Amino acid sequence: YWLATSSGVYRKTGATGAWTPVDHRDGYVASDVTVDPTCASRVYVAYGFAGVSGQHQGGIDVTSDNGATWTSITAGLPALHRGPVTEVEVDAAQPSKVYAASYGRGFWVYDWGASLPACAR
Repeated sequence: YWLATSSGVYRKTGATGAWTPVDHRDGYVASDVTVDPTCASRVYVAYGFAGVSGQHQGGIDVTSDNGATWTSITAGLPALHRGPVTEVEVDAAQPSKVYAASYGRGFWVYDWGASLPACAR
């Protein structure tokens, strides 16, 4: 299980496990978390949107190893990386496509093409 909160990202293993922080972006609001429906170890986190609490620099990070390491997919896109991302989704039919909705920056599609990170088992 994954949870996006105003205090970061948390993960819980199994129904009786404890929630543990896996956030590597201290001080950032996690707006949304989405697990790739074709790969349970590939998880995307959107940052920067906190509704009435305000917005700040955001972006989207991905892990393909259940949160051990993270990579930004928006670092090269200043318009999206510097803006709050409200939601992130993965196309179940084409998991190389990641959709992002942002606050004031529009709707975006990120296409991994053939470079989609491998799924850890």
